Amino acid sequence: MHRRTPVELLFGPCDRKPIVDMSMKAETAHQFWLGKVNLVAALTRGTIVAKGPIPSIMKLLPVITPAYKMYPEILKQKGLGHLAS
Repeated sequence: MHRRTPVELLFGPCDRKPIVDMSMKAETAHQFWLGKVNLVAALTRGTIVAKGPIPSIMKLLPVITPAYKMYPEILKQKGLGHLAS
């Protein structure tokens, strides 16, 4: 039986040590959350810099995919709908 590990996304200062730490420019993050950035390609090119075990990084993709649909809605709620495309 396959056991799922819970995933938490934390933003800003925190007293916990992350398993995976990803950094990128704001525009790359915006495109990522719109579902327009291929994570593997961005990691290879250095557009996204990740620290942590590669298998853990790759496990994030299926977990965060639903957020791609949520992100444009969040932008619209904040009056930034013009950025959702």
